Amino acid sequence: MTNDLYLTQVALEKESRSMTIQRFESDLTDKKQDRQEASTFYGKPMMKRAIEPMLKRITEVYAEAETGGTGKRLSSIQFMKMLDPDVLSFISAKIIIDRITSKNRLQDVAMNAGALREFQCSTSSTVF
Repeated sequence: MTNDLYLTQVALEKESRSMTIQRFESDLTDKKQDRQEASTFYGKPMMKRAIEPMLKRITEVYAEAETGGTGKRLSSIQFMKMLDPDVLSFISAKIIIDRITSKNRLQDVAMNAGALREFQCSTSSTVF
């Protein structure tokens, strides 16, 4: 009788493990297809590490644009400044990480980033 209970417990644990693995893989596949990779097990730590350097570079770009010196003139700086640099760095990092495993051209990622930033700017101005 003890042996039967042991075998039953082993079978239940194997079934539970396989269901957990299947649920994990299904969730990961769904997030990849929905382009939500920033919320995966590998995307979350990448987001944490990406925001600060992105924020630093954005503030540097703002400072360079304010000097008015020679060099590349950013026509988009007026739109970038509509968002807080923290929000802009978060959005930029999320867009890049969400598309990290799919085959995208750099231009496609940049277009998606611009569209989302534009959407954020238009909604943030109407909310406040």
